[in-house]
Amino acid sequence: MKNPKTIGRSFYDFEILARGIAARLNSCLGDKKIFQNFKTSQVRFLILATVVATFARLINLSAKPPWTDEFATLIFSLGNDYSSVALNQVISLDALLQPLIPNASAKVSNIISLVIHQDNHPPLYFVLSHLWLKIFPHHGLDGLLWYSRALAAFFGLLSVPAIYLIVRALWPGLLLAQLSAILMAFSPYAIFLAQEARQYSMAILLVLLSLGCLLKAIKETVSRGTFPWWLVGLWTIVNTLGLLVHYFFILTLIAELLSLVVFYLRYGLSLQAIQKLSIVILATSAAGLSWLYLVIPHSYGQSMTSWIHRDNTDFFSLFKPFFQILATWITMLCLLPVESPNLLIVIVSGLLMGWFLLWSIPPIYKNIQKAKSSSSLVEFVLIFILSSIAIFFFLTYFAAIDITRGARYSFVYFPAVIILIGVGLIKFKGKDLALIFSVGFLSALTVTCNLGYQKYYRPDLLVPILQQNSDPKITRVIASPYKSLVEIGEMMSIAWVLKKENILLDSKFFLVKDPALTVNINSIGTDYDLWLMNFKDLPTNLPNCINDGNKYPLVNGYQFAKYHCKSISSQSAPV
Repeated sequence: MKNPKTIGRSFYDFEILARGIAARLNSCLGDKKIFQNFKTSQVRFLILATVVATFARLINLSAKPPWTDEFATLIFSLGNDYSSVALNQVISLDALLQPLIPNASAKVSNIISLVIHQDNHPPLYFVLSHLWLKIFPHHGLDGLLWYSRALAAFFGLLSVPAIYLIVRALWPGLLLAQLSAILMAFSPYAIFLAQEARQYSMAILLVLLSLGCLLKAIKETVSRGTFPWWLVGLWTIVNTLGLLVHYFFILTLIAELLSLVVFYLRYGLSLQAIQKLSIVILATSAAGLSWLYLVIPHSYGQSMTSWIHRDNTDFFSLFKPFFQILATWITMLCLLPVESPNLLIVIVSGLLMGWFLLWSIPPIYKNIQKAKSSSSLVEFVLIFILSSIAIFFFLTYFAAIDITRGARYSFVYFPAVIILIGVGLIKFKGKDLALIFSVGFLSALTVTCNLGYQKYYRPDLLVPILQQNSDPKITRVIASPYKSLVEIGEMMSIAWVLKKENILLDSKFFLVKDPALTVNINSIGTDYDLWLMNFKDLPTNLPNCINDGNKYPLVNGYQFAKYHCKSISSQSAPV
């Protein structure tokens, strides 16, 4: 155990380092007032907030099975693709999970090529994930998942000190910076994204940095008529990185541009500021267009948003986007166990959330309105959020792309919402803030304990049903139609849980690419149970197979039925 004097000395050295960094930032920013009050208490608060955010994001990090999108991150980061998974034939559990074996010969160039040609996302996060897994060797599937999600958690916790420092640099006083940091640390939405092996927590960090550059430019322009050249360079770099992390980052840039137009119409901008803003816009556009036309393949990403095409099947579908985006807004602040298996807990949680929102939102809104009238920065943040929401609804109703269906896509404006909520909480009393943060703490636990923001696929609920209804002496074949890599991910999730729980390891898997295909089952060589997963229409005529007639519980992501089948030599059974 370390000597207490040594620990104290370490904190003292850290404080000296922090002061030195602050002084250096002060000289770079050219503003003597921004960091001159960066005292020990602030350092301690920042450490505490970051530690809290770290624990909130690392608790039960690998407890939830990965879902199909996460498998894409894992497989491409390891330098593999899905080609080793055979279609139209029965394969073993280990053969299905073959792409999760690390490719020792894979290089960064291989990762970029795999993502560009086989995925619909930019490659930067996958490259970082590849390098991350090289730095932190892992053992077994659970270790692979933990370290892969840890990278997302790392970017998620970075957003806490980042939002503190940005708000501290832009607004007078400490309270708003502290409130923003705590809100970011406890936000169930932020924790949800930080516990997935995907790029969204990194995207949030880059949105925050880009928004910080925008607000800094506005503040400098209002007070001095223009903003420094270093900000032009930094802003352009951040925007370029954002586009290389997620293509929907462009929605953030469009919202920033719309906000600048509104600001210009209301208050005007100096010629110098307009020139520098034009350089940022042109440089960012040049970087994005260069990537689009010189690197990525022709017709790339045509199916990127196919799953979020707007549903127009009924009258209620007209209003679905409003409810979907409203649910996302709510979870940015609070989320109690509304997905608990206990109905009483669900009802109580819903009632408590309703009461909390009715109690907190009106004064928050009132405080924002007051702050907007006295602060151009608060007004600008609000304009940015409204611009982002306008873009979402335009895509939904005019481009038939219901972007509100994916809560994670709201990363494009999420940091601005946190800042705005912080503005609304400034006038709250101590006991009221204590209640706000208590609900925030419970919200964080709700996500980490899988009682809210559950995965879209729940193989952890399906596998116990398979186990309870399987005879260990009879081979089982789990079959699914194949349309895209999504179906492979759905089957991999099942295999993952079976492997982790060390049960039913003799299970076979079958991905049917052609619905009319006749499958030769001689390789099984015995009677078997056939589990059909996610067939749009269950087959009504399976020779040598009889539906067991059981009604099974509903499981998120899986619609299934079980058949008892006879194996007959030299005969085929259509699936």
